[in-house]
Amino acid sequence: MTKSIKELAIKHKFEVFIPYGEKINKIGIKRTEFICSGNDLLKKDLKNTCTFFLEFLTNELGKYYLANYNNAHNHPITTMLTKPKLTTPIKNIIKNHGQNFTSTQKLSEFLNKEYKIKSDYQQVYSEQAKIHREQYGQVSEDAQKLLELIQERSTLGLCNYKYQINEKNELKSLLYFSNNMEKIFESFHDVMIIDSTLNKNRFDVPLVNFIGIDNYGKSRIICIALISNEQQTSYEFIFDAFLKQMKTVPDVVFIDEDPTMIAGYFLFYNFCLKILI
Repeated sequence: MTKSIKELAIKHKFEVFIPYGEKINKIGIKRTEFICSGNDLLKKDLKNTCTFFLEFLTNELGKYYLANYNNAHNHPITTMLTKPKLTTPIKNIIKNHGQNFTSTQKLSEFLNKEYKIKSDYQQVYSEQAKIHREQYGQVSEDAQKLLELIQERSTLGLCNYKYQINEKNELKSLLYFSNNMEKIFESFHDVMIIDSTLNKNRFDVPLVNFIGIDNYGKSRIICIALISNEQQTSYEFIFDAFLKQMKTVPDVVFIDEDPTMIAGYFLFYNFCLKILI
């Protein structure tokens, strides 16, 4: 879909890009948004930022459909494809020093000021994304590489893991325990905190953290899990896998108010003395 949308935009004399990557909400619906390259996300003057966008969502069959859009541009689109391309020396600067800047916008401003060029946010962002793919591979390859790495460590007796794949043979859930994590839980299993991040990684998938408290009042990682979405079934899988692996349950568990996490906690109700929300 992405290639087709970009080719269609070029035929109409402008360019589009995906600013935030594919998002997945708590019920498994995927969302992808395309915006015009004339849209500078960090401009404070929104009147001078292009408002064109295409928002795609997936239906119950997992197929994308156009859910929302704004077909208006606030600039002459005939000039969008005439921007000077980034030269090889500039690309090397982005590759070697881009990580030193707190944002793509600051990097773009630095390049324009120091090297007297006219790069924009989208150009620099696209180059950074390309470099990231070259360094870490395609997103679609990472799940398999992660499993291979964990399987290798498990063969050496360094960790344990549980995972789940869907009908498309894609990684759905993964629970990981290093030997040290399990030893920590054996010693400090009175209190445990479980919470998930809000899409803070390359794939925009939740990372679930199982955290214990040691005798010095310090937080210790007990287990980590990746889940493809925050549906109840995802939580049920990792909680069940955790119980089967650890065999010992904490006396008190702290969780947040996420209704799907609470529902998934049904597996804990018959074991823990107390669950605090």
